[in-house]
Amino acid sequence: MKAAARHGVAILLISHDMAQVRKICDRVAVLLRGELVADLPTESTSIEDIVLWISGGAMAVSG
Repeated sequence: MKAAARHGVAILLISHDMAQVRKICDRVAVLLRGELVADLPTESTSIEDIVLWISGGAMAVSG
């Protein structure tokens, strides 16, 4: 996957394994109730932050 990404291929990974997501992905997009609520760089985003966005908790903090 990393080799394909280096050649400009976009890859969509859907996973519940946040450690895997952080290891494989450059960015993480979170959809909540059908709406994009976060588009974050994985390098500077913790698993806890991702889970907060997924659970809707970050909406209360940011909005």
